Amino acid sequence: EANDDYFKGRPKIDKVIFRIASYEALLNAWLKQEIDAVPVAIADLESVEETDFGSTYEYPSERPTYLGINNKSAKFSDPRVRQAVSLGLDRQEIVDVILDGRGRPISQTHPPHMWAYNNDIPVTEQDLEAAGALLDEAGWTLNADTGIREKDGEPFAIELWYVTDREAYQPDNAAMIQSQLQELGLEVSLRAWDSPSLWPTVLPRDSEADPDGYDFMIASISITSGDPDWYQTYLGSWALPPNGINYFLYEDEQMDQMLKEQAQLMEFEDRKAYWYDELWPYMLEEMPIIPELAPLTYFAVNNRFQGFQPGSNSWGNNELNWTVEK
Repeated sequence: EANDDYFKGRPKIDKVIFRIASYEALLNAWLKQEIDAVPVAIADLESVEETDFGSTYEYPSERPTYLGINNKSAKFSDPRVRQAVSLGLDRQEIVDVILDGRGRPISQTHPPHMWAYNNDIPVTEQDLEAAGALLDEAGWTLNADTGIREKDGEPFAIELWYVTDREAYQPDNAAMIQSQLQELGLEVSLRAWDSPSLWPTVLPRDSEADPDGYDFMIASISITSGDPDWYQTYLGSWALPPNGINYFLYEDEQMDQMLKEQAQLMEFEDRKAYWYDELWPYMLEEMPIIPELAPLTYFAVNNRFQGFQPGSNSWGNNELNWTVEK
């Protein structure tokens, strides 16, 4: 409800009602003009744009998508394997097919429209030959009879997890990643989760995480501040479960030291240069997280709703000047 005493002045509307429901239910309610604004999936843009009462807003998302690796698992503890998986991805094809080109591949797990993203670092392009050579070096050689790589008689069979209740494109994304990595001789199976079930599994609160608990997953992360310091909470050894949210199970002394050093730099340009020249290159060398893509994001808005200016991953801009025509 509007606060008459708000220090910037009273909002122009009296009340905002947020409805919580499935995406399908909310989109249907918007199409019936029962609600005024809703996030909309790329696949539904055409039906929204065909209406005579609504408009769409496009903006860069603060939720880049990446492959989260279990760095302590038997398959992924070797950085050469993680590098090979990164080289096995054709990110541009994924963007073109599952996002209809509405997004971009990324070279760092950070929104590319924010200051910390270094656009001079090229996106890793698919190179199956180089990826295969890295896997050979790591001892995972191709079995000509099965077409699957093996090490000490064990096939390289891994499970890719993804959630079904966030970004609508993730099932298709998982299927494309599966197909691309199978070209490398990796046997990839898929497992769908809902978020409330997934996160307690990978982030136990009463014990250390299981090194064999999972292989890798597709995930997105909200970075609303634009500051890459969030990596401390995801890659610092001090943040391993159950003490923190380093579900990548990544421990590295040099990474720990670098994350501490970047936080101690007080001058903006010094800190930016440290990320550009030191931290991002080291992170790409270690590859504890594999950057994938940054989607564009859309809202559908009824034209009677004026002044709506969504920010990246947020409803919250210009609320004071929102108006609704009766």
